[in-house]
Amino acid sequence: MRFGTLEEDALRRDFTIGGMFYDPIADRLIDLVDGMRDLRAGIIRAIGNPYDRFEEDHLRILRAVKFAARMNFTIEPATWAAMKRAAPTIIGISAERIGHELVMIMTEGGAARGMDLMMASGLMQLLLPEVVELVGCAQPENFHPEGDVYTHTRIGVAMLPAGCSETVAFGILLHDIAKPRCRAETGDKVTFYGHTDQGAVMAAEIMARLKRSRFVQERVSYLVKNHLKLCMAPRMRKSTLKRMLAEDGFDELMEVAFMDAFASSSYLGFWNFCRDAKNSMGAAEIRPPRLIGGNDLKVLGFAPGPRFKAILKEVEDLQLDGVLASRDDALAFVRNHYDPSEPYSAA
Repeated sequence: MRFGTLEEDALRRDFTIGGMFYDPIADRLIDLVDGMRDLRAGIIRAIGNPYDRFEEDHLRILRAVKFAARMNFTIEPATWAAMKRAAPTIIGISAERIGHELVMIMTEGGAARGMDLMMASGLMQLLLPEVVELVGCAQPENFHPEGDVYTHTRIGVAMLPAGCSETVAFGILLHDIAKPRCRAETGDKVTFYGHTDQGAVMAAEIMARLKRSRFVQERVSYLVKNHLKLCMAPRMRKSTLKRMLAEDGFDELMEVAFMDAFASSSYLGFWNFCRDAKNSMGAAEIRPPRLIGGNDLKVLGFAPGPRFKAILKEVEDLQLDGVLASRDDALAFVRNHYDPSEPYSAA
């Protein structure tokens, strides 16, 4: 094993702001690459020849974006030119490492600036080409005065705070990802029918491509699929509303819906309705213990099967609606409305 000198170590680092050393014994900064100068000036600069630095590790291209976005620094011109030229080499990096860096770009602050740098450098076209499709996808001005789908998405992403979860970050980034593929025009009318369902599938595929966990894939898909669901909350049946409020990802769905609304019309009536409903009801009312279960249906003479689920759901709906308040009420309802001897029909 060979140990290099301090100078050799410094010259192997990627950027000057990360090439400084501190001597705790002498209590002094050792700066052989003018890192403090660039730190004070807010500049991301590769150490030595930037083309050589990026050739040594192509992931450094994404790291430059991450640092510039997080700290709102400028990328030095020669470093920027080398980044753009080396951008195509990023596809040789493992998906796990790319996914990890993208998560940090999206969650450590300055995510919208990260989007800008990825677009301008060509990285977005290589890593998230679906996001590039949002550019120029026009939307109805009465609902989206801010502009096309990309502009809308970027405004939402700009609201992400440092330290946010990756699921919320990619939830807002991908919430309208299927709009370009679902866009249709009929006369003067523009529609995006099905974009939430198709977007949920696309979002899961993108997160899988980035080798994120199954939980992340499913949660981001859930956020994309349901980001418009809150708009219907004021018109929902009480049981439907409570079921939505009880969903595991609902708090994050509220975050995505807030950013989505503020990035367009800024109307938050439905969002305030959901917030007030959840705060006023409390967990016990939103998700109360079931009044009856499958064993109770067996005692009443029902054979196990699909009918169990349908009966129990209706009983639970009525419980959440406030119609059934006790176990006796629930049993009486089943006796009065269902006959164990009748054949089951899903219709």
